[in-house]
Amino acid sequence: MHFQSVKPYLVHAVLVAVVLAPFFPGVFLRGEVLVPMSHMYEKAPWSAHRPADLADQNPLGSEVTAAVCVWYKLANDAFDRGEWPLWNPYQFMGVPLIGNFQSAVFYPPRLIFRAMDDPYAAMTFYILVRFWLCGFNAFVAARMLGLRSPYANLFSFLFMLAGYNQLWTFYPPPDVMAWLPLLLAGAELLLNMRYRAGAAILTIAMTMSILAGHPSTVMLGCIGLALYALFRLAASRGLWRHTFACALCAAGAFALALAVSAIQVLPFIEYLPETEYFIDRFFPEGAAHYTYSGYDLLGLFGSRMVGTQHDGNFWGVTNHTYTGMLYVGITTWVLLSLIASRIPLDFTARSRVVSYMAASAICLYLASDMPLTEFVRRLPIISGTRPAYFFAFPTAALPLVAALSLQSWVNGGAPVHSLVRPALFTGAGALLIGVVILTAPYLSDGYIEQIDKDVELGPFVTTRWAIAVAIGGGVLLALVQCGRSAGRAHYCVWALCALCVLDQSIAMWGVMASTPRRYVVPETQVTDLLLSQEQPCRVRYNPEEIRSGYFTLYGIEELGGYDAVYPKRFKPYYDSLNTAPGAPVDALLSCGAAVFRDSAPIPDSYEPIVTTEGVTVARYTQTLPRARLVGSMRHFATPEEMFKAMNEPDFDPEHVVYTDTPTGVTMSAQGESPPGNASIVEWKSQYVRVDANANSECILVLADGYAPGWEATVDGKPAEVFPAYHIYRGVHLSPGDHTVDFRYRPAGFRAGQIVSYVGLAVSGTFAAAVLSYQRKRRGQRVMGQS
Repeated sequence: MHFQSVKPYLVHAVLVAVVLAPFFPGVFLRGEVLVPMSHMYEKAPWSAHRPADLADQNPLGSEVTAAVCVWYKLANDAFDRGEWPLWNPYQFMGVPLIGNFQSAVFYPPRLIFRAMDDPYAAMTFYILVRFWLCGFNAFVAARMLGLRSPYANLFSFLFMLAGYNQLWTFYPPPDVMAWLPLLLAGAELLLNMRYRAGAAILTIAMTMSILAGHPSTVMLGCIGLALYALFRLAASRGLWRHTFACALCAAGAFALALAVSAIQVLPFIEYLPETEYFIDRFFPEGAAHYTYSGYDLLGLFGSRMVGTQHDGNFWGVTNHTYTGMLYVGITTWVLLSLIASRIPLDFTARSRVVSYMAASAICLYLASDMPLTEFVRRLPIISGTRPAYFFAFPTAALPLVAALSLQSWVNGGAPVHSLVRPALFTGAGALLIGVVILTAPYLSDGYIEQIDKDVELGPFVTTRWAIAVAIGGGVLLALVQCGRSAGRAHYCVWALCALCVLDQSIAMWGVMASTPRRYVVPETQVTDLLLSQEQPCRVRYNPEEIRSGYFTLYGIEELGGYDAVYPKRFKPYYDSLNTAPGAPVDALLSCGAAVFRDSAPIPDSYEPIVTTEGVTVARYTQTLPRARLVGSMRHFATPEEMFKAMNEPDFDPEHVVYTDTPTGVTMSAQGESPPGNASIVEWKSQYVRVDANANSECILVLADGYAPGWEATVDGKPAEVFPAYHIYRGVHLSPGDHTVDFRYRPAGFRAGQIVSYVGLAVSGTFAAAVLSYQRKRRGQRVMGQS
């Protein structure tokens, strides 16, 4: 391989890193970390330590600290202990970690967290690498798709800086998006009858996409890709053998990718029936909440066209993340207008452009609340996703068509007169959007109610529209200059790259907040006190008064928490029972401490420990031990019957275990004598050892979360683990002294290991065969030339 052949890739690799600097000035100029923290300081106890120079940051980035950082920290800690990161013991009384899927435990770039000691510095570097992969992979894919280096550079920047990638900076979707261009390239190779290379690229890109940890983006993005392939094959005019070969190669690549990633996929599938989505928990209308109205689609032409939560003037239906993710840049839209100039395209190129545009239009339509889309949203599997993620495919396809159109226009001589139609289309579009954007907020009362009535939208939206018009005018001027001196077209392309960077930097200013490292997870008296309690120590609080998820960053176990998916058993338990502090069920929660705001009333059954930093830390005097023995058990046919009995005044959790699951164990009341005692002697994330001294037949109740995959042994012999009180772990014991070991060994993970090992072996064999074939072909060409 000659240096000249790799030089464009090396240059672009450096160029992508340079382009990222203006989007993260805090990181590159001040050494800050990409972890938004201002929301943490909004409530006690952290509000007592808020730095005076810490400005309010984008509230939609809060999930990175409340959930994402927690996942990565727990995974890293598990690897440090020599364990697989299978269980999260710190939230919701314990939930699967690998089963979350978005934790992306086995995604290769996550090795960054193993290489760096500071998890927040690692998070920053990881996000930068994620963007770099978006840009570099797009360049590689563009070259494979036939774009010359300048136009591949343009596509790379248009795609990397698209709203879908930037607005989800702190979330998993961009990890998947980084591999979407290579999926497009792999599909194109198949369609061009390069089956071996296409299958290889598809396998690699699909495997990485799945491991990246956002199944909605993978699935809905692949639906767009499948639509594109169907349109292309339909235009091939009856080449059924070719169609069959493409389908077979694509199915084989997808199956092989699933096999390699089974170690992460199968635990997710196993856990999925036990979960509910965050969206379903807080929004009764479910996924329909994340569709686009006609007004929301204004986000296609400007990231802030409908305001933002950060600016305090958002008037859309969902939030700025979902409207802003539609923005692919004004540069893209103006270049797409070149299609109207009747650029010279051969049959294959025209078929590609039409198929990309048609598939993108369908995906955008399915992401909206237009007629017939509800039927599609109710289809199996798709019903569990957010329709907005259909825009994954257009995010890659539209910039690609823009770059292809520009290259074809330049190849055709770049005549200036051919810009008349694009200019007319652009001008008409700008006028129409201007009329809509200036009137829509005031014509739509339902939308204006989303924001403060005192907010004046006129100047804001006018400014946004004017910026879009100015950028669009700059793109047209660059094209005119290109037409006047076609021999210097590469200068025009670089000007367009600069306009793209300028456009997106203005659109996304303030969205991707960075924080000085010294302000991240500050030391507080409250967290120090909670860590000093006898462990394990579960903490309860009112999530409306204190932020969920943040205690976990300190290694403090929370009763609740924050996650993308929630254990299904948790919600009915809390919805059906009175779990308020001091209520009878409160004793069951086995919390070692509770945190109250200063202004909140503290029940008499709580003993204050300390009041500081705007909160009071107290201890519940009647809480039940984390591990205890209970002398009798009642069975119920349904959870509803059990919850009803638990709400009765005679509910006695100290002496009776309730279960709604058949156990094969029948126990009667054992009288007033205590059944014995139990104590936790070892407590780890996925292993707990309990010593029990049972005076009679009894049930050991461990007040940690129950989930399929938990196994127990009593004195080394397997024992059944059943759900006690719907959410805890219960084990039947005979009289005597026992050692009970709980281990989390989900069947999905064990099966996934085997399937992934087999998949890796098959992939290696396939790769070796492809490389051998390519080497043989190269040798034959050399011999033919000689």
